[in-house]
Amino acid sequence: MTFLKFQQIDKLYHYTKFDTAIRIILSQSLKFGRLGDMNDVNEAYKRISYAYRSTVKTEDVQKELKLYRQISLTMDSSNYQGFDISAMWGHYAEKGKGVCLVFDKRRLLKHLSKDMYSCKVNYRRKFKGYVHINSNNIGKSLERKRKGFFFTKSSDWKYEQEYRIITKVNDCSDDIFLDFKDSLIAVILQYADSCENYVPVNDKVFSSLNFKILSRVAERNLLILEYGDFFGELTLCDSEGESYVNDGKFVDIAD
Repeated sequence: MTFLKFQQIDKLYHYTKFDTAIRIILSQSLKFGRLGDMNDVNEAYKRISYAYRSTVKTEDVQKELKLYRQISLTMDSSNYQGFDISAMWGHYAEKGKGVCLVFDKRRLLKHLSKDMYSCKVNYRRKFKGYVHINSNNIGKSLERKRKGFFFTKSSDWKYEQEYRIITKVNDCSDDIFLDFKDSLIAVILQYADSCENYVPVNDKVFSSLNFKILSRVAERNLLILEYGDFFGELTLCDSEGESYVNDGKFVDIAD
């Protein structure tokens, strides 16, 4: 893939551990996570309110919420490219020793089934994540307001530039996966890992064991890129030294 084509693609990103990334690449699938496992306490422990004279029980609402699953991705924005967020590398990618997977957004969304919903997350100040049930049909009440329930977060999390995919399972014990097939276009490494779990600043990604492992499991057309900086300027290069950033300039093409 050329630099120009890479820049023109509307991309989504997924930060993860290196070992998890290998499983994702080999299976060509992303696992939907449970809301209760989210870092945001307002999502993991949603507050519930009810319409006047509602007969709905709190435990029934909690049971319904446990049926929902989500995949969290990162978007490009006018402030930061999706792979260039230090906090995301630190929180989700083993303090920089993991990877950032890059997806072609258009291709990825083509693989969503009819019961999957996707949208960028809206951030609001002082948002506490209340779930308001305004009918005795819990399922319909959640469906009618799913954008507010599942695609709205506190502005504390705005730096994540999140784009989310939501679905619902039939049983709370079910696991579900999204087969992404041809939509994974690149894997970005920031640091090369070492046997001693210590990463020298001058260690090179393309001479690392992680790069060799990725080269073996990756398909021929999957880019493996090194993310870093040179004299303070953002760099994103392949093993041949070809640059995939536009001199630090970025045009926002996200929704």
